[in-house]
Amino acid sequence: MIDTPTRHISVAEFDAQMRERGWIIFPEVVDKTLTRELTTDLEQAYEIRRPIQNKNGVDADTQGTAHHLLADGKSFLELLKRAYLDEYLKSFFEGNYILNTYGGNLNHKNNFTYASVVHRDVRTYTREIKFLMNTIVMLDDFTEDNGAT
Repeated sequence: MIDTPTRHISVAEFDAQMRERGWIIFPEVVDKTLTRELTTDLEQAYEIRRPIQNKNGVDADTQGTAHHLLADGKSFLELLKRAYLDEYLKSFFEGNYILNTYGGNLNHKNNFTYASVVHRDVRTYTREIKFLMNTIVMLDDFTEDNGAT
């Protein structure tokens, strides 16, 4: 594991915040060089995937979305290799875990997608059994000027 600002939040503090609020923010964990690479690679990945979405008829509400990014390797794989949150995820799941999906979303102002709507990827919730953890890596400041609501 690479030494990052996550070190300023202990696993015990993470666990407590997850129990109390159900979410936590780790600010500025990914270095600026990798963030720039991720941004460039996401834009390129979307340019590859958008014609496929159009061809397969799944283009109606998917503008800006790019799935299966690990297939491209590049910076997406580097981010995964760095395992910034590994110790926290292992604590949350009380052991090893499975990466279920790895995708990206280009949020553009006035661009509605299914990803813009609060939705559940898992239809069942129990406090005792933990099925899923969503992790978001913000590549840009997210403001009302560029699409935040």
